[in-house]
Amino acid sequence: MYQWWKRYLIKNGRYYGIKNNENATLTITSGTVKSDQYAIYNDSTNTINIAGGNISALNSNYASTKYSIYNNVTADINITGGTISCDSTYNNSYYGYGIYNNGDGNILISTPNTITVKGGYGYGIYNNGEGNVTLEEGSISVTGDILAYGIKNASKGKVEMAGGSISATSASGVAYGIENGTLGTIEITNGNITANTTEG
Repeated sequence: MYQWWKRYLIKNGRYYGIKNNENATLTITSGTVKSDQYAIYNDSTNTINIAGGNISALNSNYASTKYSIYNNVTADINITGGTISCDSTYNNSYYGYGIYNNGDGNILISTPNTITVKGGYGYGIYNNGEGNVTLEEGSISVTGDILAYGIKNASKGKVEMAGGSISATSASGVAYGIENGTLGTIEITNGNITANTTEG
């Protein structure tokens, strides 16, 4: 069982649970990965496989932006088990991301387990490139004091929802189950999406 509790501080001031470097392979089947900033930071184009375990970005004042998984390149992410959580509620100006997909990799979620994000600004999945995000089952739950996004499809990517649930709740009244960029695509064949406000 893999467990990483202590803070892994790189000299540039960033905290990593796992930093997956170029050409490396990452598979998680059980255990716990925790960090104050990046639970997983990926620089490899090889597919990331998550079949179990717990991946968490911790609530603390060490960083104002926290990521459970930061995919910096075009790697695919296959999630068939485990849980992903991000807590940035230390300050309501802090940002929290379950998965930040910076490249054009594809994300497939085919597990009944969850992505949970809490913060001032909360994002379940931020899809910044041209990759596909496919939700076959499971849940994405986001609570944000200022903003809450279940999925933000910011560029030319595609969101496919064939099952599962997405919920976004914000105290300010600004919550999106899915926000689709100008050039993005959404295809929904099943599942539930809710957006709520606790204001007033």
